[in-house]
Amino acid sequence: MRTFKHGLVFSTLLLAACAGGGAGRNQEVIAVGETKHLTVYIGDKCGAVPTFEEIEGRLPASQIISYSDGGVGERTSRRCGGTAPGRRILATGVQIGEETNVYEAGKLTVIVR
Repeated sequence: MRTFKHGLVFSTLLLAACAGGGAGRNQEVIAVGETKHLTVYIGDKCGAVPTFEEIEGRLPASQIISYSDGGVGERTSRRCGGTAPGRRILATGVQIGEETNVYEAGKLTVIVR
């Protein structure tokens, strides 16, 4: 019985390490020239989706990525009490490096390789 419990604990820890290790919700890895979804910015009143132009000035300055409009998307928001529509932000890797910035949804580290 003891061997079974230890095996079960080891398997659970191994599964957790594989599922949660490394690149998680707070890290995005992008290749130079690659474009990926980065985040979603929701409207001030949790309803109307902001335009890219409305939020472009709120995006943190970056030396390693450029931002572009990803269209309409959604994300979970405590402020809005659930899922809210928003503007998807895409990032294109332009220079190798690593930056940590604060976006509307929280802190995110971007690594461009």
